[in-house]
Amino acid sequence: VQVPTIDTFGAAEAQAVALYNALSLNAAIRPHTAGALAEALGLDLAAPAQATGQGDSANAAAGAQVVAQGTAVAAPPARKALQPVVLAALICAGLLVLAGIGVGGSYLYFAQSYKAAGPLVGASENAQALARLKGVPDWFRDTKALRAFIAADELMQQGDFSAAREAFAALGDFRDAKDRLREVDYRQSVSKIKAGNLDEAERLLQGLADGQYKDSADLLREVRYQQGSGALTSGDLTTAMSILQTIPGYKDAALLLDDARYAQAMDYIDAKQYEQARPLADALAAAGDNRALYLQTELDYQQALQLYDAGQYAQAMPLFAQLGDYQDAEQFILECKEGIYRQAVTLYGQGNYDFAKAALDSIEEYEESSAYQTLIAAHLARGLGHDSMQSLCDAVAALGDFSDALDIVNSDAFLAYRLFGRWENSAGDYIQMTVNASTGGWSVKYNIPWVEGEFFKIEDSTLFMGSDGDGWAKAYDLYARANNTLYVYSYKNGETYILTKK
Repeated sequence: VQVPTIDTFGAAEAQAVALYNALSLNAAIRPHTAGALAEALGLDLAAPAQATGQGDSANAAAGAQVVAQGTAVAAPPARKALQPVVLAALICAGLLVLAGIGVGGSYLYFAQSYKAAGPLVGASENAQALARLKGVPDWFRDTKALRAFIAADELMQQGDFSAAREAFAALGDFRDAKDRLREVDYRQSVSKIKAGNLDEAERLLQGLADGQYKDSADLLREVRYQQGSGALTSGDLTTAMSILQTIPGYKDAALLLDDARYAQAMDYIDAKQYEQARPLADALAAAGDNRALYLQTELDYQQALQLYDAGQYAQAMPLFAQLGDYQDAEQFILECKEGIYRQAVTLYGQGNYDFAKAALDSIEEYEESSAYQTLIAAHLARGLGHDSMQSLCDAVAALGDFSDALDIVNSDAFLAYRLFGRWENSAGDYIQMTVNASTGGWSVKYNIPWVEGEFFKIEDSTLFMGSDGDGWAKAYDLYARANNTLYVYSYKNGETYILTKK
């Protein structure tokens, strides 16, 4: 009988079991007839019966002869000859039984050893599993693959992870080889963590964590925690923040992240990179970190200083005002007001009255800003009604010799309004100008020499009489002083009259 190979043993397995049962001392499983054995072996013993006439006749004749002779002893029953097919089956069965001693017994030994090795392999008890498989040949079922599996597991146990990974990968779908590949990565990541090779550990754990393998997600957080903590200690604050942000709620990662943000913000402030520091301070404030208040205050102070240094006093002053008594903020507020005042004076001198007024409005109480506001109002007074203009004239005149107040008072437009009312002296000399509210026309009364004429006009501080048709003649030179004094030079008699406002 040819010994089955791993390719053919599956087909001979039932026959091997049948032969083993035929040899068993247990009568309950042992076949009792050749037919039962043949059936168990899968042999077809059925064959048509053949007539043997001559034999039957001879047997009959012999019987008759015995009777005829009167023999008292009965003839023994005739023995039936075994049918050739049955005889062949028995011979074959005998041979198979002899072969079964080797095949059936060996099969069950292999099967029992293989079966006993299974749980040992699952528990990674490799030495015991190999002992059970010692007598099992490689051709039995998948024993060869099982031995390779045990060898791969042994490599993993020994820490040879590269070789173990290659060995398990070669096994494909055998048993739980694919799961063991994940176990190799898991164990190697643990080894990398212990060795301080955190980047490699993170790479291995990333895939395991995505697949929710064991506690790989927790290990990955621990790796990142150690990476972030190490980066913070070494001063690599950008890396520390980037890593620690990925593990919110793990251990004290939030506190470490706040420490990194604070340190990075301070570095930015020292480097005058205030725009980069601001988001970090805001993040600390959102996290409830008390250090955020200091950072935000310092950033406001530095921003105000930048604006101040750039001459942007109007923008810097509100920031200094928000700082209260922080450092020298109050002193800078005064300096900002001084700077705004100087800028307003410059704008006024350039004729930029609107911009000058806007600047002065922010420092109304500062030194002489109100005086310039009056002057600016005078320059912007076109179109004002008489009463308003008269009040403005009085306000400008009250400035005396401040800046160009006298020039404004003696300008043509202001002189016209200044003349309204009664101007006189103790000698009884006077000029009185009024305006008719209904017609808007002017009327003049006077008792000082006057050049005759129906109309008058003022140009370059000189009052002319006449008309466009008849021509204009000089009547008076007018000069108003801030103390409500009007000097009037008469072209008619060459005398100067000093009049005061009544």
